[in-house]
Amino acid sequence: MRSFVLASALLLLVSCLNPKNQEAELQASATCDRQFVSADAKGANLTGCVLMPQANMSNIDFSGAHLSKSVIKEASFARSILRDANLSGAQLSGSDFSDAVLSRADFSGADLSGSRFWNANLNGTKFNGADLSGASFWNAELTGTDFTGANLKAAVLVMAKISGAIWSNTICPDGINSDQKPSRACN
Repeated sequence: MRSFVLASALLLLVSCLNPKNQEAELQASATCDRQFVSADAKGANLTGCVLMPQANMSNIDFSGAHLSKSVIKEASFARSILRDANLSGAQLSGSDFSDAVLSRADFSGADLSGSRFWNANLNGTKFNGADLSGASFWNAELTGTDFTGANLKAAVLVMAKISGAIWSNTICPDGINSDQKPSRACN
């Protein structure tokens, strides 16, 4: 069964590749065992890709991949690596990024409302203008994360490790703009 799920996920990813970009390749070096499903999609160009809701993208290495303007709602990216990935303008509402490595990823203008970032590494990540309303950052690492113009209304930052974050014109979890707060921060 897991082999079928893995094959289906790889076919979905391959079908989203831009055929005009000859350099974009999806490494089909996928492994499957009783513990996990994984694949290597480093540097893949999945710009504008549309996947069915609740796609399982767990344990996939998307380092440096281009997923901008993709529609992948309610997906699981748990334990995936999206270091330096471009997800700007992507529609990822309700997705799970638990235990994922998202350092230096670009989520500018993305819809991440209701998403979960439990135990995620978000150091240096850009959320400029992103919708993070209702998102949960429980125990996430947020060093140097840029929330400029982001909407974090009703977001949960409990136990998040926040240091050097940029909060310019950010809607904080309490609904107040960070620029109107004495600390000019949401934490």
